[in-house]
Amino acid sequence: MRPPAEIIVEDLLERTGLAIADRCFERFAECVCLPFVVETFEGRLRIETEASMRDWFNRNVDFYDIIGVTDMQRFCISASYRSDTMIVSAYESRLVQHGHRLEREPYMVYTEIRLVAGRWGVWFAQYAIADSDVHNRVLVQASARGALRDAPHPHDAGPGTGI
Repeated sequence: MRPPAEIIVEDLLERTGLAIADRCFERFAECVCLPFVVETFEGRLRIETEASMRDWFNRNVDFYDIIGVTDMQRFCISASYRSDTMIVSAYESRLVQHGHRLEREPYMVYTEIRLVAGRWGVWFAQYAIADSDVHNRVLVQASARGALRDAPHPHDAGPGTGI
């Protein structure tokens, strides 16, 4: 019997949140499949390699440090199986600084999570951040290695083998 989709999503949210807080790319990478596609109001980024994933992770963690984020509160709003190997979910994210919410609106994130080689990993994340163009740009900023800005929509190709 498969576990409830919400349990898988909440586990991934907790594990990625701790990895971001601890700046631990290896733990973060365990929760993501390659290629990994990120979409915001500013565009789309397709990350193809572990090296470009590391660059993306470090750039985002640095951004959180610059704006003073010490924690992220993320709550699963909905999660459901689309098939035995795919979960779709939506969660709300709030940025926190020393126990107090930053003066930012919470934002929604839609994700697609796939079961690849026996583990669940996010392969598509769509961020709806209405109050920060900078945050949107950081999420879809291409690095020099293995990332394609404004890549074709990934739904037809599907995930790779993971990291």
